[in-house]
Amino acid sequence: MPEAVGGAGLGITEATIMMQAVAESGAGASGASAIHMNIFGLNPVVKFGTDEQRARMLGPLIAGDEKACFAVTEPATGLDTTKLTTMAMRQGTDMSRTDKKSGLLPRR
Repeated sequence: MPEAVGGAGLGITEATIMMQAVAESGAGASGASAIHMNIFGLNPVVKFGTDEQRARMLGPLIAGDEKACFAVTEPATGLDTTKLTTMAMRQGTDMSRTDKKSGLLPRR
């Protein structure tokens, strides 16, 4: 994560080495899985986000105030995230969506 938002300034290679060390420590896949999303999940924000997005999303994560998550909720997708078709769009203070979902966003 970037130093500008409180990270160590290390990259994906260093994160991968750390995750391997966690997995080999006896924690195995369960230990690595518990921290995986918070380490790799927001890399698109690191690489492609604006400075405002990095500060808003990464700062609280690095400080331990927030956690990252990922959910696949399209019934026909299964674990193949390349088949995702749903889009969520902000409309004022509400969110609307396209396609079929099986949870997470309130129906309005």
